[in-house]
Amino acid sequence: MPHPVRLIGRVIAALEDGLDNLLGRTRLAGLCLAGIVVGGAYSAVWTALLAAGTIDHRLAVGLSVYFLYTS
Repeated sequence: MPHPVRLIGRVIAALEDGLDNLLGRTRLAGLCLAGIVVGGAYSAVWTALLAAGTIDHRLAVGLSVYFLYTS
């Protein structure tokens, strides 16, 4: 499993081109990029922990330890 930061870097690279075309290299584009990346990472972790918790609470605890370890 690749490190989560590598996945976040790929998301940033993909979003940066789209936002540059839409908004140019402005402060607003950077703010939007930061909000999307942080919000997306938070939502992904929250969803994964919620799904794991519905299967078994120990799975959610193990997954939270993994997320803390790789953060």
